[in-house]
Amino acid sequence: MFDESPPKARDRDRNGSQPTPGAITISAPIASQCIQRLIQTQLRVAGFKGANRSAMDAIEKEVVSYLNDTYEFAVALANNSGRSRPSAQDMLQACEDGTWSAGDLKRVMKKSVKLSRSHVPMFKPAPKRKRSPELLASDESSGGEDNGQDQSRTEKQKDSSNKPRTLKHLPNQLPDLPPKHSYMRTAAPNAPKPSLSVLDQQLERTMLVQESLQNIVKATGPDDSPSFKALALPEVASSLLAEVVNWETVGPQATETRKRWNV
Repeated sequence: MFDESPPKARDRDRNGSQPTPGAITISAPIASQCIQRLIQTQLRVAGFKGANRSAMDAIEKEVVSYLNDTYEFAVALANNSGRSRPSAQDMLQACEDGTWSAGDLKRVMKKSVKLSRSHVPMFKPAPKRKRSPELLASDESSGGEDNGQDQSRTEKQKDSSNKPRTLKHLPNQLPDLPPKHSYMRTAAPNAPKPSLSVLDQQLERTMLVQESLQNIVKATGPDDSPSFKALALPEVASSLLAEVVNWETVGPQATETRKRWNV
């Protein structure tokens, strides 16, 4: 990974000229790993199957020294040409002045590419998945036998849809019903049963309403009325009835039996 990114064209100083680009540095572990990979590739091309660690380190030092000398020579060529950074032509000229030519570099590059392609596994497309059966042995229409499967195939050829007769009127663009084995079967919900305490409360409320109606009939109707005789209610104090029935006694002395609603 590069520690510094190259300067962009829009990064200019106050005078309008582009600043001098800084040197691109690579961390030592990454550089060592790249050089080790290069050495391993070249040794494999030469026919070696393995090497000692000490031999690899010695070769790495020689490679680093050779690369430094080549780069320094390319920098010197760039400085003589008035450039702040060596170009590809400077690097090729430095290699040709040494022991490598452009043809040698091209030949080595081709060998490396062939070797890398032969050893690097390429991704292959995944095999096509087998089509799942439309009907299983657990389905009623198949019956778990070959004859049933053949019969279902012939029926499907006659009618491309597996819709029941009740759904034949639906448009053809609607999808078919899914297979039976894909249905989700859930138990029927149980009806909620009231508890005994709830039933007792309802019974108490019913009795209270019935008693209130009886008190209303007794308080508003005369004693000789047929409804009063049919009920035959016991005598209840007016103080108790006042809590249940909303009425009050009217009259000059408030002793008459006439009563009215207390609104």
